[in-house]
Amino acid sequence: MKQLILQFENASVMNRLIKVIELMKGVSIVDVISTPKKSGLDAALEDVKEGRVYKAKSTDDLFKQILG
Repeated sequence: MKQLILQFENASVMNRLIKVIELMKGVSIVDVISTPKKSGLDAALEDVKEGRVYKAKSTDDLFKQILG
């Protein structure tokens, strides 16, 4: 028996695929696991690690960067 593990960012896509899989003979869903949502701190640390941070000298500089 072979297994295929899929990850979904959009739950509605997963729900539609589950309905299709349930119609297939010889294919079954073993378990649906939801990964825990990241805390704000974990998301911020990931942003820093991936370089998704901005530096500004002042609030005026920050607004110029954001608004263009």
